Amino acid sequence: MEENVTLNLTTIPNPSYVYVQYNDDVNVSAFFTAYNDMSQLNLDVLNAVTLPIYYNQYGYLLNWTALGIYGIVRQDLSVGFPAPLGPVNTFTANQETPNGFKYLPNSTSYAVSDLAFQRIIQWNTFKGDGLIFTLRWLKRRCIRFLSGNIFPDNTYQISVAFTGETAVTITIYSGEIPLDLAVILQAGIEGGVLQLPFQYAFTVEISS
Repeated sequence: MEENVTLNLTTIPNPSYVYVQYNDDVNVSAFFTAYNDMSQLNLDVLNAVTLPIYYNQYGYLLNWTALGIYGIVRQDLSVGFPAPLGPVNTFTANQETPNGFKYLPNSTSYAVSDLAFQRIIQWNTFKGDGLIFTLRWLKRRCIRFLSGNIFPDNTYQISVAFTGETAVTITIYSGEIPLDLAVILQAGIEGGVLQLPFQYAFTVEISS
């Protein structure tokens, strides 16, 4: 039977040692002891940082961890698109030049906090739901983003409807889970920052 071997990473797996012919030399033994002590100290420091655990990182260290380990960059998120001004019913009569046309800014930008960025990383790296896209899969991810609960059971605050062959509308309702991150979820999905099947066009609505 194959024996399972667990490597204890809290101590040095293979500490340095003095060859037999030199082990009676006090200075040489002291050098190797100091070397092993420093190696153990370095290992303890790295273990305390726990870089892969992004929920323990904040600020620039979180940015560095996300980019270096997961390939994710923190960026501002925006909701909305430029609105055309010129076509019929897009402006008040006698207010614009005839046949004039231009785009007006109609978007809102949101800065991504450490908590929101941690939820973005979690969305794009979490594999606990499997890799098959279903309505349950999508709703659980939305609730997980809003609440931080790894395996949520209640997803009633999220409604998913197919409004076209490839159009999906996600509606977020108020309820037990606060909607503090709802606009970040909306901006992340509509901006493509939160990974979803590319075959569908997703729209997010927040209902209060």
